[in-house]
Amino acid sequence: MTAAMAGHYALEISGDLCTYLLSGDFDARSARALQHSAEHELPACRHLVVDLRGLRACHPGARSLLVGVHTTWASRAERIAYLATEARFRGLSLWIMHMAGDENAKAVGSQAQVTRWLGAREGRQEQAFRTLVGSNNTPPIRPRRIRVSHAEQAATQAASWAMQILLGYRPPWFDELVRTHGFLGLRRWTDAVQSAVSALTERHGDFKAQTLLGLCAFWNGCTYCSRGHLLASNLLYFESTNRLFPLPETEVMRWRRTDDDQVLREFEQHLGGEFDDLRDLVRLQFHIKMGAAPNGDATARILHETEAAWALVSECSITDDGHTMPPPLHPRLARDRELLEHYHQARTAACATPA
Repeated sequence: MTAAMAGHYALEISGDLCTYLLSGDFDARSARALQHSAEHELPACRHLVVDLRGLRACHPGARSLLVGVHTTWASRAERIAYLATEARFRGLSLWIMHMAGDENAKAVGSQAQVTRWLGAREGRQEQAFRTLVGSNNTPPIRPRRIRVSHAEQAATQAASWAMQILLGYRPPWFDELVRTHGFLGLRRWTDAVQSAVSALTERHGDFKAQTLLGLCAFWNGCTYCSRGHLLASNLLYFESTNRLFPLPETEVMRWRRTDDDQVLREFEQHLGGEFDDLRDLVRLQFHIKMGAAPNGDATARILHETEAAWALVSECSITDDGHTMPPPLHPRLARDRELLEHYHQARTAACATPA
């Protein structure tokens, strides 16, 4: 094994496996040093692991530079795995690889997942789509960021307004969805995702489904979908009980900066008593996300499909990550302004009341 160290990164080379270990506060200067290393120190290799577990922060000035770093990595390595145990860094990794247009990279949360991903052959979204449709003869999704024509831009705008009418909201990342899949792939993407959401809702009901969708997006590092679906679940609980659900959407930005295991423990502490069944589902969902649970029964299979579906959704929603406060991502609730106002008033009052 050979190793190179400089600033906030170290490079380890062991045969056909190379590993970058990033640490500390990563800024533009660190990113430029990493680019130099990628160009002059990294050999051609089969597998590259980018270990982010020592990272404390990534400054805004480094983000766009890391897209260029990843592009260089992708020219040297056949497959890349980002290993991160905080949701924010998995989200950052997904944004980087998506903007770089690299389907042979994936953000994971455990060493076991690193091994499985590096040993696979399918692309990231292709793999997720196969989980949803099974091993039949359906052509896989092979997305790529494409240049959208003027006619397609007009059609995108019309489709965006249609979503406003049908769903009560317009995802700000809809244009990115079209750029990634094109109009021909968009229908198959929509059908696959909606099928997973419908199966989850049918089995567990609206409230639990919205909670699980929010946490699924959270583990992927997407703050838009996680806050939007958790807001919907909070509204559903508040509407039916006139009480506040103990997992508020406002906590997402704090949770994402916390180690995965610690976040799970917090979820489990809050989801006792009347939420025992939901707590068990949340725990199972987490283990599925981290690659530590088999398909098992119908419940586990549906959660696996939900995870695959939100891997597809997060691919595009991550491009708006943190920039927009989402509405409740639920057609009926998105239109119920009175309920939303009463809920926010109750939350504000609860925060103002000493524990």
